[in-house]
Amino acid sequence: MRKFYLLPCALLLAGALHAQKDTIFVSHSESTEVLSPSTITDARDEVFKMQEPCRFLLKLNLAALLPLQTRDGAIYRGVFLDDIWNVQGLEWSGEFKLFPSLSVDAGLQATLRNQGNWFTSLTARIEPRWYYGMSRKIKKGAQADNLSGNYLSVEFAHTRYKSQAQGNVNSLLINWGAQRRLFNLGYFDLGFGAGMGWVSSGPFSRGGRILYARPRVAIGLALARRQSDKNTGSYCDVLRCFVEERRMWKVDLFTLADFYADYRTRVIALNPKVAFEQKIGTSPWSVHTEIGGSYYYGRYTSGLNDQKQYFHTQVYQTAVSLQPRWYFNLKRRIAHGKSGNSLSGMYVGLQGRWSYGYEPASNIQAGAERSVQHWSLAPVWGLQHRFMRNGYADFNIGAGLASRQFCFVTSNGDKVAWKEGGLIYLAGGLRVGLAF
Repeated sequence: MRKFYLLPCALLLAGALHAQKDTIFVSHSESTEVLSPSTITDARDEVFKMQEPCRFLLKLNLAALLPLQTRDGAIYRGVFLDDIWNVQGLEWSGEFKLFPSLSVDAGLQATLRNQGNWFTSLTARIEPRWYYGMSRKIKKGAQADNLSGNYLSVEFAHTRYKSQAQGNVNSLLINWGAQRRLFNLGYFDLGFGAGMGWVSSGPFSRGGRILYARPRVAIGLALARRQSDKNTGSYCDVLRCFVEERRMWKVDLFTLADFYADYRTRVIALNPKVAFEQKIGTSPWSVHTEIGGSYYYGRYTSGLNDQKQYFHTQVYQTAVSLQPRWYFNLKRRIAHGKSGNSLSGMYVGLQGRWSYGYEPASNIQAGAERSVQHWSLAPVWGLQHRFMRNGYADFNIGAGLASRQFCFVTSNGDKVAWKEGGLIYLAGGLRVGLAF
C-alpha cells in the first residue's frame, strides 16, 4: 500500500516544479566581513614568525660547523683531501632592536680545529643593521616589529690568531643580507659583504691594507622570548606533511658555489650535487643516491709590488654516495595523523661514499700532478623535510671508517703511491635546494 501513497506525492511534486518554471526568484545580500588571508599565507607567517614581535635574538650559527668554509685553505683541503671536517668553527651572536628599522648585532666566532690545532683564532664583531622597508610594513600590518627582514649593515671585526706567524686582522665591511626566523628555535641569515681589512705584520706577512669580498651564510638556532601562543596557521601547509611521495629528485644549492678574494688570493669553488631517493614499496625504507662534482681554482700572489710572483692551481673531484635510509618514526606519525607516507622526517642510514680528486700539474706543485681516492662507510642520523612547492632541506651527521690512496707523479714521470687506512671519518652535511 505504501507504493500507492507515494504516487500522489510524486504527482504533486511534479506539478509544483512545473508551476515554478516561469517564476524567477532573485536574492541579493551584502557582507561587510573582511576576507581572511589564505591559509598558506598564514602558514608562512607562522613558519617565519613574521607576525610575532621580537626585540632580542640570541643566535648560534650551526653552518660554521659544516664542511665547506669560505677560506682558501679550507676549501682546498675539502675538495682535494676530503678532510672537510678538519676546519670547524663556532659562532654565536646577539641582536638587539633599537628602533623599528635599526638594530645592533654583535658576536664571537672561534675556529675550533684547523689542521690538528685547536682554537687557532678568535673573531669579535659588531654590526649595526638597517632593516629598510620594515617601518612601512609595520604600519601596514604586513609584519610585526621584529628581526625578520632584509637589511644593509656596516660590520667591524677584529680577528686574533693563536700563531704569531699570522698577522691579526681588522676589517670593515658593507653587507647586504636577508634574515628570517624559522619556527620557534631556528633562523637563517644569507647575504654578501665586501670591504677592507688591515693586517698586522708578522714573520710571514708584510701586513698592510687588503680588499676582499665574501658570501655570508648562517643557519642555526635562535632563542627569543615568546610573545604569544596563538598559531596563525598550520605548519603542514608549508612542510607538505600529508603529500604522498615515493621518489624525489634533489638539487643542492647550499654549497653550489663559494669564493674568497683578497689582495693575494683568488679562490673559486663549485660543488654541484644531484640526488635521487626512492622509497621501497610503501615501507618506511628508502635508498638515497647522490652524485656530485667539485672544481677548485686558486691563484696566489707572493712578493712585493716590484717583485710579484703568481702561483695557481686547479683541483677536480667527483664523488658518489649510496645511503639506505629508515624513517624510524614514520608509521607512528601516520597512525597519529601527523604525516603521509612520504620522504620527510627523521631517519637513520648507512652511508657508503667514494670520491676521486685530481690535481693536474701546476706551478704551485712544481710541475707535478697528484690524485687521491677516498672510501668511507659511516652510520648517520638525519632529518629531511620538504617545504613550499619545490624546496627541501636534509641534514645528517655520523662517524665511521675511511681509507685513502694517494698517487704522486713528478715532472720526470716518476710515480709514487701510498695508502692510509683505519681513519676516523666524520660524515654528513647540510643540503638545501630544489626537489621534484
